[in-house]
Amino acid sequence: MLTANWKLHTRIFIFLATIMLASCEPGPQKGKDGYYFEQETFVRHQFTVAIVVAKDQKELNELAKANGAYIPEGREAGAFARLDLTKPHCTIFTIDPREIYIPEFLGHELTHCMYGNWHREPQK
Repeated sequence: MLTANWKLHTRIFIFLATIMLASCEPGPQKGKDGYYFEQETFVRHQFTVAIVVAKDQKELNELAKANGAYIPEGREAGAFARLDLTKPHCTIFTIDPREIYIPEFLGHELTHCMYGNWHREPQK
């Protein structure tokens, strides 16, 4: 037979465990591309997207340079986005997936279309 004291202790334990679990919010998660979602500069959930497909890495690098895309030193463009801040339109530049298929590039750039500048450099 259970005592009233044991029942009270069980209730206190369950209460404390619930509070501890509820306070354990997950922190920012790093994507496969090495970036964390930090802070959006705007929010858009309805917009048009144009996709410019480069035939290879050389062409994408040329497009990046011609469009003023920031590519960290020592790296090549994987994909990049041009945002139109005056209307809901975004252009994503990427390499033909038949040449190099890295689906995270499109997701990363689409997130720029939705949230603007949302990250700094990748964190190790």
